[in-house]
Amino acid sequence: MDRLVPSGTSAGAGTGGTAADVGSGVGRVVELLRSRGFAVVGCELDPAKAATAGVDQADARDWSPAQPVDVVTCSELVEHLPHGDHRPLIERMASWLTPTRSLILSTPQRHSLVAWTERAFHVASRRGPYGWWDPTHISVSTRRYWEQLSRAAHLDVAHRIGVHLVSDVVVKALPPLRRCQRTAHTGPVAALAFDLVYVLRPQAG
Repeated sequence: MDRLVPSGTSAGAGTGGTAADVGSGVGRVVELLRSRGFAVVGCELDPAKAATAGVDQADARDWSPAQPVDVVTCSELVEHLPHGDHRPLIERMASWLTPTRSLILSTPQRHSLVAWTERAFHVASRRGPYGWWDPTHISVSTRRYWEQLSRAAHLDVAHRIGVHLVSDVVVKALPPLRRCQRTAHTGPVAALAFDLVYVLRPQAG
């Protein structure tokens, strides 16, 4: 996320750009945006986390910024929501953007080296269903799903970065692979990563 967030001083008018962070957690992305010069608003469902992040305590599906913003960030939230909520949320976030600006969305993906390896390990060891790292991950979806959904919301994929290629199971067996475990990749290799980060921009016209 750090390398995808531009400087706020070049993103908007005045002393800095404007940003909205959706599903802020304890505010790590909020802090990053503010360090880049953005004036940031945001929302978080958990009251304690919202207070820590300095954002509104609200459900992302109901919240909106008061004015259009230059950048919208949504990090590791959508996989916690039912599939039926995805498109409405993406469309709402897209509607907040000023022209030519960006929505940065990150989420785990279903078809990845990590998921394939861990699911195979779970089956072989009879550990039960694979939990996608977190029992609240109820809608981990495919790369194609997110890219089709973005296009349906009139957004183009400007950049796609894949993060985390090697599972903990493999690293435990082959410790030297730890150095490439959480590296970021672009191009075809990104499609195999567990976590995908998209920079989405409004379609021309």
